[in-house]
Amino acid sequence: MWDIIATYLVPFLSIAVTYLCATLQANRSEAREALRGSYEAYYRPVVELLYSCRLWECSFSQIQPGLQLSLYTLLTSAVEHIHEKDLHCLDQLTLAFMDARPDHLEDEPSPEALSRLDAAVYHYIIRTLCRSLQSERLLHRARISRYVLSRYLENRGSRRNLPREEERRLARVLWRRR
Repeated sequence: MWDIIATYLVPFLSIAVTYLCATLQANRSEAREALRGSYEAYYRPVVELLYSCRLWECSFSQIQPGLQLSLYTLLTSAVEHIHEKDLHCLDQLTLAFMDARPDHLEDEPSPEALSRLDAAVYHYIIRTLCRSLQSERLLHRARISRYVLSRYLENRGSRRNLPREEERRLARVLWRRR
């Protein structure tokens, strides 16, 4: 009797295990491709712009208006690649950007609006750099995001925009080895 059960059970289990392994491998491969697509389409261009222009040296409101607009456009251009937890920060960034943009050329934005804009941009860039660093780790890429993130965190004038617990979490993310 055990021979009959073993005769049917062994092939069934081997087929089931093979199917399960193939399905898990396919899902993992699809997830890696989606991550690679997000990294190439969104995170990498943002990090390259931040690095090439050394934007950590000054606040967002102090850079040239053309560069402001190109950075804002780049940050908001690929919404489908933005992590869902970061969409609230993107909304805050968009509202602050619209508040700080004068309606007429002779109008100057208020200092409060510029301060809110700088804080929103800084917070969103830090979150984007953390996501980019995680993607670089998983994709085994060069970690340029680590360098740019460390420069942003060293900028003491901008760090005042972060809560203390957020700053500690970022330090852990920045120096994690994996």
